[in-house]
Amino acid sequence: MGERIRLKIALPALTLALALTTINRASGEGAIAQGVLGEGLPSDIAKFGVAWGFSYNYKTEAEAKVRAMDECAKSPAPEPTQKKCKIVKEPSSFHDQCVAAALDREDGTPGWGWAIADTKQDAEKAALALCKNTAGPGRAAACVVAQSECDGSAN
Repeated sequence: MGERIRLKIALPALTLALALTTINRASGEGAIAQGVLGEGLPSDIAKFGVAWGFSYNYKTEAEAKVRAMDECAKSPAPEPTQKKCKIVKEPSSFHDQCVAAALDREDGTPGWGWAIADTKQDAEKAALALCKNTAGPGRAAACVVAQSECDGSAN
């Protein structure tokens, strides 16, 4: 029970921390790291957690990947989930684009999605659609954008 409460409290803090830790706004390389237990997504995000980390506006793809992994490993997910962090394969990085993550913050739900697009609005829309798909029809309306950022000249 304490783990679920900690996860609910920590997710907004993670969003703020990631927004405040971005460096080098003139560049435009970004990456995404994600950690989940098992294959695909867990059936209960609140229980098993999902770890994620974004980076954006880095000079090189390699720097962006290192930062995304660091952020993922520090996410408020349970330690076994954090240890599953890896750079998302497709795409493994992005340039002058926006990234968004959406989730259902209620206990016992699987709602989670992320997306990369040319605009923040499109990334958020796509992440919400993926979250709604994994959350199922009974919980689709509970999905919210947890984080969205743009790099380079994207907006």
